[in-house]
Amino acid sequence: MLGSLGFVGNILDWQWDQGYQAQQDYWAREKHYAVPAKFQENGFKLGVWVGTQRTKAEQMTPERKQKLDSLGFIWDASKGKT
Repeated sequence: MLGSLGFVGNILDWQWDQGYQAQQDYWAREKHYAVPAKFQENGFKLGVWVGTQRTKAEQMTPERKQKLDSLGFIWDASKGKT
């Protein structure tokens, strides 16, 4: 019921989901996942989010890692566009 009112139960999960959606939106437009470090998608700091995912990959849940892998997420920024 609280969800229908816009209540966010876990802000960290909500923020991650926002980043994941922004990553999908970026790909739909750009056709690659090489997001520039300072890039923002509709006000969301997607470049920062992507960098955080890369640096925190070892602490990430397997489910989140799998979701990003299924998108073709670039774990090593030095590998460029895919």
